[in-house]
Amino acid sequence: MRLSVFCTLLIALLLSVRGELAAQSFREKALEAAKAGDSATAIDNYEKALNSTLKVFKEDHVEVITARLELGEAYRAAGRWTDAIGQLDYVWQRARFDAEQNKRWDGEEGHLAYAAGEKLGRSLQGAARYPEAATVFATAISDGEKGGREVTQLLTLDALLADTLLLLDRVQDAEKGLARARERIMSSQADRPEAQVRMLSTLVTLYHHHRQYALGLPVAQQVVDIANKNLEPYNELIGLAFSNHGAIALHVDGQLNEAINSLQAAEQIYVKKLGADARELTNIQVNLSQAEALKKNDKEAERHGLEALRLARLHSAPDSLDVALSLHNLANCYMTLKQPGKAGDLLENALSIMEKNLGHDHPQTVEARKMLEAAKKAASEGV
Repeated sequence: MRLSVFCTLLIALLLSVRGELAAQSFREKALEAAKAGDSATAIDNYEKALNSTLKVFKEDHVEVITARLELGEAYRAAGRWTDAIGQLDYVWQRARFDAEQNKRWDGEEGHLAYAAGEKLGRSLQGAARYPEAATVFATAISDGEKGGREVTQLLTLDALLADTLLLLDRVQDAEKGLARARERIMSSQADRPEAQVRMLSTLVTLYHHHRQYALGLPVAQQVVDIANKNLEPYNELIGLAFSNHGAIALHVDGQLNEAINSLQAAEQIYVKKLGADARELTNIQVNLSQAEALKKNDKEAERHGLEALRLARLHSAPDSLDVALSLHNLANCYMTLKQPGKAGDLLENALSIMEKNLGHDHPQTVEARKMLEAAKKAASEGV
């Protein structure tokens, strides 16, 4: 009898070890596939890893929760929003419950809750479920503050919440959140001007992304002032500050010349420090292209636009937002030059990338779709 019990326990132990090893093997294959950009293979192996883990551990075990988090992130990366939300919402709710029950917001449960909250919110954004995304991000910020998370992690959530609120056209609420983020930056980085420049620059980028140029301009100017006052000449962060200032000022009435001056200053710094192929020059070329278009210098606008696309393709994956935005900008040039056929080809590619990365209903995606329709119409009419 004792031997029978021992054998049963031994078999159970061996099966458990076998299950854990199988799950780990599937995880490793999934990671390799994800790094190679093979979403389908990554998802298949993460699903197998979860199933193997469930054979060994109970549903509420941390190994199962982690496996669900990994699978949810794989779904999110592939744009499978519904599947991603299903996995990530479970992980978020479970981890939050455990963190609260065990008073471990600064422990493993809290870390899982933070990771799942960020990824869940992003998935809800991708599915255009913006009110729910805003709730998740706001809750995750509150949880993060309870757990004493690093300022950089909280700022990521601040930016995501503001991004979502701006998508909902809740500009005042977003501005309040961004004001809190600026206070968080200035107080936590009081003696670190380089960190101030980096962190404030992410907020300037957010203002630009949502075309809140007038609101973003004072922040962009603040960053330039901090950089010029505290950093050595030709520091790359001064280039970043000027680049962002130029991108914002470009769209504010009466600021075109200031914008061009800032963009050219940024270009000079990056070329001197990093060379003519520097990745940082991509957006500068996009914005110089737009500036020349505003000045009716169409050929110069096209030249800068082609250079931006070259740099984007040199440094970014074919389906990256950098490539999409460069394609969109160059298409604008071709529409101005009355070449809608060229514009349409570029916009087809840009739209596909934007739908995957930003979602079907994101303002930039909607704009690209409308522009593509206009290009097709103009091409069919021989305009």
